[in-house]
Amino acid sequence: MAKAPTLARSSAVMFMGTLASRMLGLVRNAMLVAALGATGSGAADAFTVANNAPTMIYNLLAAGVLNAILVPQIVRALRQKAGEEFINRLITTAGALLAVVTGVLTVAATIVVTIYGSQLGQWHGLATAFAYWCLPQIFFYGLYALWGQVLNAKNNFGPYMWAPVLNNIISIASLAAYLFIYGEHSRGGSPADWDFTRTAVIAGTSTLGIAIQALVLYIPLVRTGFKPRLVWGLRGSGLGQVSKVALWAVFGLIVVELSTLVVYNLGTAALSASELPKYAHTVVPSTVIYTNAQMIFMLPQSLVTTSIIVALFTRMSEKAAAGDAEGVKDDLSLGLRTIAIFTTLFSAGIFVLAGPAMQVFVPTLRPEEVSASAAVLMMLAIGIVPQGLWATMQRVMLAYNDTKRMLWADVPVGLSQIIICAAAYMFAPATWWMILAALGSAASQATGSIIIVFLLRKHLPHMDVRRVSGTYALLGLAVAP
Repeated sequence: MAKAPTLARSSAVMFMGTLASRMLGLVRNAMLVAALGATGSGAADAFTVANNAPTMIYNLLAAGVLNAILVPQIVRALRQKAGEEFINRLITTAGALLAVVTGVLTVAATIVVTIYGSQLGQWHGLATAFAYWCLPQIFFYGLYALWGQVLNAKNNFGPYMWAPVLNNIISIASLAAYLFIYGEHSRGGSPADWDFTRTAVIAGTSTLGIAIQALVLYIPLVRTGFKPRLVWGLRGSGLGQVSKVALWAVFGLIVVELSTLVVYNLGTAALSASELPKYAHTVVPSTVIYTNAQMIFMLPQSLVTTSIIVALFTRMSEKAAAGDAEGVKDDLSLGLRTIAIFTTLFSAGIFVLAGPAMQVFVPTLRPEEVSASAAVLMMLAIGIVPQGLWATMQRVMLAYNDTKRMLWADVPVGLSQIIICAAAYMFAPATWWMILAALGSAASQATGSIIIVFLLRKHLPHMDVRRVSGTYALLGLAVAP
């Protein structure tokens, strides 16, 4: 039997793949800003809503279920003689459900756009046209996750992290073609400028990249010895209890995703507000600026936290299934102390260098847009450390299939951001809406991190609190100057 790779080796493989993908993603994003603009651009906000809606819907419908069910179940199934058939049954059923949901939501694209971008006004029609192209991404995101989790459970982490590189290469090539044909964004314009071909070049190729990102995993999956095939029926498979776990996971995600929905609607409201006379000579950050800042904010999680916790999650699931609470505690402590080094440094560095970071990573922004974006990024940077804590401890709850009690953390996480966004909309000028939304994101992560510590006591009576808190305290003192 082949020896499982070490945590350091697995994390390094994922880090390199994610780094390549993120660097290309930043290039893609800069080209997208050049093509569509960043502020006062209805086309940019329309595409942002349409292209991000599949990700948010997938997170709501499937991501939590896959995390709550797939990894623990696959780890257990791989120990059994008929494990491969069970995994194929699970993937077949999940894939079929994803296909049906994707089809229904694509047909209902107008409703989806109304939910996620209620303030788009005259750009609603263009956002809907984009959405018809983009919503099929839901199925391919699901397929990518399903096959990727099987690879992860087999300790083959590289393909899952390197596949997005192909997606970004396709996106960059398509944006280069768009810029060659249509040129860079200039202020003004109307939805009437967007014909079928122009819409397809932007949105259609975005979905093509996601599809290839998913389908390319078939090759490494077969090389591991696993043979993906359609096997129907889950009766008698023992998934009755698992479905309850999934249901609680969905409830938690609904609350968290509602806060994302509020942020996006606040962003489209900011776009509408920017057209008012009193903001005629002022940059009003909207959805596009928020997502640009969020791309930089997500780098620490993508490069470090995810690379570590994906490898740890498989190990913790194995130990949780074996009743090894001490082993789970050791893995959690190792993960928290390791990511602390990177998240603390990133949080301080991005907060202090928010302006230069926006200039480097999105060089197509105008100077006044850089200043507005930097304010949003600074607020997001505050949440980098609690985000790492929340994401890592959350995986322990999932390893124990304890999604019901995790609602006690999910609900405050979602509500705290919703309350802050609502207060911003009612009491602050439009120029502050997305800045306060970013602060709400940091507050929600911190809230979840505090609550989940108490929830974990049921499974891990001893959590190595002294070493973990000592590490964060020392790092905090180190970066304070």
